[in-house]
Amino acid sequence: MEKQSSFYALLMGINYYSPNTLPNGSSYKSLKGCVRDINQVEDFLNQLATRPNKIVKLTASNPENNSPVEPPEKLPTYENIVKSFQHITQIANPGDRIYIHYSGHGGRAKTIYPEYKGESGQDETLVPTDIGNENGRYLRDLEFAYLLQQMVDKQLQVTVVLDSCHSGGTTRGEDEDVRGSGIVDNTVRPLESLVASSEKLIANWQNITGQTQQKAGTRSSVFMKGMLPEDAKKGYVLLAACRPHEAAYECAFEGTERNGALTYWLLKTLTPDPSKLMITYQMLQDYIKPNINNQFRQQTPMLIGEGDRLIFGWESIPSEYTANVTDIKTGKKQRIELNVGELQGLERGAEFTLYPFGTTSFSTKQQLALVKLISVQGSTSLGEVQTVFSEQPIKRGDWAMLTLVSSNLIRKVYLLENDTLPEEINQQVALQNVKTSIFMKTWIEFVDEVEQADYFVRVTILDAEKAAKYQAEVNDIIYEVCDNTQTPILLRPALKVNESRSAYNVTKRLIHLSKYQAVENLKNHDPCSEMGDKIAVRLTAQPDPNLVLNSAENPTEITITENKTYSLEIQNHYSQPVYVAVFNLQPNWAISSVLSETPGRGMVISLDPKQKETIPLPNLEKKENWQNIYKVCVSVDDTNFRFLELPPLDQQKQPVRDTPKNPLEQLLQEMTAEQPPDRNVTPAPLPSSRWTVVQFTVN
Repeated sequence: MEKQSSFYALLMGINYYSPNTLPNGSSYKSLKGCVRDINQVEDFLNQLATRPNKIVKLTASNPENNSPVEPPEKLPTYENIVKSFQHITQIANPGDRIYIHYSGHGGRAKTIYPEYKGESGQDETLVPTDIGNENGRYLRDLEFAYLLQQMVDKQLQVTVVLDSCHSGGTTRGEDEDVRGSGIVDNTVRPLESLVASSEKLIANWQNITGQTQQKAGTRSSVFMKGMLPEDAKKGYVLLAACRPHEAAYECAFEGTERNGALTYWLLKTLTPDPSKLMITYQMLQDYIKPNINNQFRQQTPMLIGEGDRLIFGWESIPSEYTANVTDIKTGKKQRIELNVGELQGLERGAEFTLYPFGTTSFSTKQQLALVKLISVQGSTSLGEVQTVFSEQPIKRGDWAMLTLVSSNLIRKVYLLENDTLPEEINQQVALQNVKTSIFMKTWIEFVDEVEQADYFVRVTILDAEKAAKYQAEVNDIIYEVCDNTQTPILLRPALKVNESRSAYNVTKRLIHLSKYQAVENLKNHDPCSEMGDKIAVRLTAQPDPNLVLNSAENPTEITITENKTYSLEIQNHYSQPVYVAVFNLQPNWAISSVLSETPGRGMVISLDPKQKETIPLPNLEKKENWQNIYKVCVSVDDTNFRFLELPPLDQQKQPVRDTPKNPLEQLLQEMTAEQPPDRNVTPAPLPSSRWTVVQFTVN
C-alpha cells in the first residue's frame, strides 16, 4: 500500500430532530452537544500534520423558527447521509484513509427485513434529523453495513466513531441527555432503500454475520457485529460510545456547552499532545474507558477491528497488555483501583509499577509509583501506593505493569543433575548459569528439594531418537525442561548449552510455561457463586439458534472424528448482562482470543440474560496427536481480558521501547514483551459471584 494516500472525513452531527411521536408517546428529542462534537472534530482534523484532503460535514443545529440553520443539502437527512457515503467511496482510491464520525440519536425500529429477521425482528439504526417527517427514514443496520462494505471492498482504510446508543434510557438531571430513545419504533415507514435492494443488503449481512437467518427479536451485539465488513481486521476500526445494553451520554464537561462523552474524551486525549497520536486505537480505548466510567457507570466504549493500528496511521504496533488505572482514591495513603482482579487470578500482595498513559519507553525514569494490592474483587483490585517515583500525578487510564507476583503464583524449579553424562561435561556450571540468569523474583524460583519442584531443568546429550524429536543433531548437548514427573517437555528449538543466551532463554521458557499453566488452572472455586451454573456452552457442527442450552451439559472433553466446520454456542442464563471472552490454549503454548480472530468482532462480546451467541471456529479441524483447550471467561463487570493472552513460545511482539540500561530493565523488557506481561492467574481463593469460567478440551 502506498504511504502517500489521501485522507477523507465524513462528519455527521444532529442536534435538531423534527417533531415526531413514537408509539409510546415519546420522541427523539433534540440534543445539544452533537454539532459541537462535529465542529470540534473538524477543528482537530484540520490541525493534524496531514490534514484531510476533503471533509464532508452534515449538521443540524438547534433550530431557529423551528428549523435548523443549515441549508437543505448540508443536513444529515437519510438521503444526504447515503449520498455522502457513496460520494466519498467514489472519489477515494485504494489505500486512502476514511474517518467517519457520527454524533446523534441511535434507535431501534421494527424490521423492514422480515424475511430474514422475522416478523417481530428489530433493526438497529442511526436516526437522521428528518425522522419526524412524513417520509422520514432510518439508516438501518443492513444499510450501514453495506455502505461500509463498499469502502472495504475498494481497499479503503476506514475508521468509524459512533457517539450514539441504541438502548436509550433516562438521565439523572437536566445537565445531561441520553442519545437514544429506549423503545422500539413500530411506525410504518418507507421500505425502499437508497443503498441497495433488500436482496443485496440481506446477502451482504449474511456474509458478514455468518447467519443465514436471525432469530426474531434478538439484539445486543448483532448491530455492532453486523456493521463490520467480513475482512474487518484489514484496515477497519470501529469505536462505539457504549455496549449494546448501555447508554451514550452527553453533558457539559467544561463550562455550559455539551459534548458527547466519547467525543469529549477522544479529543481531550489526543488534542493537547501530538505525541499521543503515536498510540493505537486499543490504547486509546483503554484510556478513555475508565474516564467515561468514572462519570457514567453504564457507558463503556466498545472497540472492534484493527485495534493495534496507530491513530490516523497505517502502521500497526502491539498494544501493551497492561492493567489500567480506573480510579484514584485520596487519603492517608493514596489508593489505586485497577481493572483486573480474581478473573485474572490476582491476589493480595501482588505489586504493580505505574507508568503514564502513552509511555513508549518502559524505563525507570518513566515510572510513576509502586502499588501493592490490598483488596481483590472479581474484576477489579485496589492497591496502596508504596513508593512515589515522580512528581507527575497518577491519572485514570495510566498503565500498571506487574513487577511482583504473589507467592502462590511462583513455580518451583529444581536443577537436576544427570548421572548419565560424561565427566568432561561440566553440567554444574551450565545449571548454575540458568540459576543466575534471573535478576529478580518473578514467576519462578529455584529450590533445593526435589519434592517441591513444579519443573526440572537438566543437561542432556541427544541420542538419535531425541535428536529427531528436537529436530537437532545427534550428540548435541542441550538444556531439557521437564514437568513435575521429570518427563521432558518437548520445546523447540533445542537450546544448546554452549550457546551464549541459552541459559537465559531457559528461564524465559520457564516463565512462559508458568504463565500458560496459570491460565489453564484458572477457575472460580467458590461453590456458592451465583454464576457457577449460569453459562451454557456447546461445540457443534450444526448450530441451532432456537436450541436452549443447559449448563449441566457443558462439555469437558470432546474428540473430533471428522473434518467439519465447528461453532461454539454460548448462552447466558444469569440475571444480568455479562461480558464474555473466549481463549484458545494452543499446543505451541500460545493463548489467543478466539473472538478477535473472527471477522466483525472485538475481543469481548456482551450477552443479555437468556441471549445466545454463535462463534465460528474456523481453525478447528481434525489433526493427529493434536489437542486444544478452550476457555470461556465470563464477567458481570467490564474487565481487562487481554491480560490472559500469551504469544507462542519464544515469539514476541516488538513494542516501541528504549534499549534497556541495566539487568532489571532488561528482564522487565523480556517479561513485558511476552503479551501480556503479567498473566498472574491461578485458582482464586476468594469467593466471587461476578465471574466464572467454562473450559473444555478438544482432541
